Amino acid sequence: MDKEFPVPKIYYENQTLAYRTFQADQVINDIVKNHRNQFKKIIALGHSEGSDVVAKVGTINKKITHFGYWSGGGNTQFIDFITFVKNKVDKGFLSEEEAQTEINSILADLKKIMTNPNSIDNFWQGYTNSYKRWSSFSEPPIDNLLKIDKPIFAAIGSKDQSVALESAYLIPIEFIRQKKRI
Repeated sequence: MDKEFPVPKIYYENQTLAYRTFQADQVINDIVKNHRNQFKKIIALGHSEGSDVVAKVGTINKKITHFGYWSGGGNTQFIDFITFVKNKVDKGFLSEEEAQTEINSILADLKKIMTNPNSIDNFWQGYTNSYKRWSSFSEPPIDNLLKIDKPIFAAIGSKDQSVALESAYLIPIEFIRQKKRI
């Protein structure tokens, strides 16, 4: 457990929203096919990054009857990094100038990612998160959530340190704005 091991390239190739959505869809379809008439409800639950997957699979798999969207924001994951920096300003941990320097650095990194969106040799926020992973998860989940016409239970902790609470508020706001029942 203490030793690092080489991560196969296929991991980075498949570290995408599209592939994880494909996997979830295949699992649901296989379960339904092999266990016919055994389910009254099929609940798809995603947590954190998995919430993005659940939102996307909800647009393609009509067998799902209910959704759990936990610890996910409504906007692209990219906005959370900037929101957390701005929150440090509000709490007095950073000056506006320091925050702007940090934000400019984040924006420069995001530009590099989106300039090279399929790279599995460049990483951001750790050595396991390739540019390909980040670019694929840059899709705002709200776009997919609005397409789902089944019950969605969305929840986030008010002190979540990975997803900014402000991003999660986009979900009810957009549901109200689009006149989608909440």
